[in-house]
Amino acid sequence: MDFSEWPLILFTLMIQMSVGTFLFLGILHDVAFVRLEERVFSEVGNHLLKLIAFILFIAFIVASFHLGNPVNAVNSLNNLESSWLSREILSIILFTISGGIFLFIYKKYSRNKKLVFTFALFTTLLGFIAIASMSMIYMLKTVPVWNNVFTPISFYLSALLLGSGVMFYSLIRIMRRRFFLTALDESSGEKLNYTLNFLLVVITFLLFLNLTITFIQIIFLGSGNDPLKAGYNLLIEENLFFIIVKVILLIIVLTLSFLIIKHYRLNKSLFELYKYSTLYFILILIIELIGRYLFYASYHRIGV
Repeated sequence: MDFSEWPLILFTLMIQMSVGTFLFLGILHDVAFVRLEERVFSEVGNHLLKLIAFILFIAFIVASFHLGNPVNAVNSLNNLESSWLSREILSIILFTISGGIFLFIYKKYSRNKKLVFTFALFTTLLGFIAIASMSMIYMLKTVPVWNNVFTPISFYLSALLLGSGVMFYSLIRIMRRRFFLTALDESSGEKLNYTLNFLLVVITFLLFLNLTITFIQIIFLGSGNDPLKAGYNLLIEENLFFIIVKVILLIIVLTLSFLIIKHYRLNKSLFELYKYSTLYFILILIIELIGRYLFYASYHRIGV
């Protein structure tokens, strides 16, 4: 795969990370059994909304370089009637604008719960529409290795895994700040640890799903027709090292997840493990980078 494709890899992952983070931010604000207390959510939410905005800003800059000349970026909206690329860019722009409006509403009208929830839900839907449009770009009849259910599954799985990963990492790092964590009473601390454990369980499930789908997809390609086998050969003959590294990293992170969950079961606390949270999150990022690299590396076109 050509090095010039890396901006596209980074762009897709950044968009998916932003959508996933916003989704889990909403879950921790509105879902009763894991909902954060308002003062905790206010501390974490303000940081994460700014982080999402920053990631989206960088994503647009990275995407413009994939076009060859950044000035050509405006041309990506020229064909909304028939181009999934144009629809993808439009939906991402709408997601970004809606997110900005949500931030304003959250800061100015935070007591209006219905308004905040409605706009959060609307923004999340726009994010998922953006990912759907993104996946449809690659559903090409001339590229059978992409034109199957594994493409949208992998894109949504990346959004969920990266989003939950960002939430877990940010929550444990922000709340570990001594001036804030020590201000929580015992009940609030227990609830916070329970929420962290919930995120960890979600991440563990998604990692296991990622590992399972990796093997299923390889079997699917290897046992398919000639175009699918061509993609399989590209992966096995030219990228076997990266497949092995991804599988090994998935097993390592899954093992870490189970050990941390066991620690929580015994000690009911996760904050003393904050020093490992950076490594844990970096490994998840590497797994997703390798996974997206393998996606583009499997490209094999048929026909004209």
